[in-house]
Amino acid sequence: MLDVHLKERVPRHQAVFELGKATSWHEQLDRADMLYERAQKLGVNPGELAYHRGANALAEGDTPRALAFAREAVVTDPNSEKYQRLLERVERTTHPKLAPNYDLYWDSDNRTNSWLGATGSVVPRDDLELSAGLGALSWTRDDQQSRRYFKRKLFGQEISAGAKYYTWADGWLEGKLAMTTLESGYDPFVGGSLALHGGVSHRGVAAQRHL
Repeated sequence: MLDVHLKERVPRHQAVFELGKATSWHEQLDRADMLYERAQKLGVNPGELAYHRGANALAEGDTPRALAFAREAVVTDPNSEKYQRLLERVERTTHPKLAPNYDLYWDSDNRTNSWLGATGSVVPRDDLELSAGLGALSWTRDDQQSRRYFKRKLFGQEISAGAKYYTWADGWLEGKLAMTTLESGYDPFVGGSLALHGGVSHRGVAAQRHL
């Protein structure tokens, strides 16, 4: 036990760990991951390391890793309130959610786009999140005809469905499909995206395809 204690207290080992924490606090999450991995190999306090790796994974949006690290931290010290709070915080992100949303976009040409509706999500298992949304859309822009200025408006509805699948330890596949129906008689149209998030030497890769 003495050699473990001394190993955890080596200033150089602690410096790597502290740099990882500071990097995470400044939202350089990928770099923090690398520093935490180095700190693990150096043998810093496992409970504290798991706690901060869990918080970092939560900030990255990687719920399965955040859960795994938070549970690991609690195992090292079941009586730690700090570790318990992190675990509860991560577990709350897996609860079913339903929330109203309103988005408004405006530009210098006096064009506005708005979306009013609700979105929801469920997490049927640790590595899968399903989401859906339903909302009303509107587009408004200034127009001119026969020297008269007026506002042109267009309204519609959008329904969407998405999924996020955590395919490996620090990456996930995220997809979304949406169908938009316009009230002006235009045919409905479908759009979507597919994104792959992950780490190659923790630098990250992303690909997106629009349907």
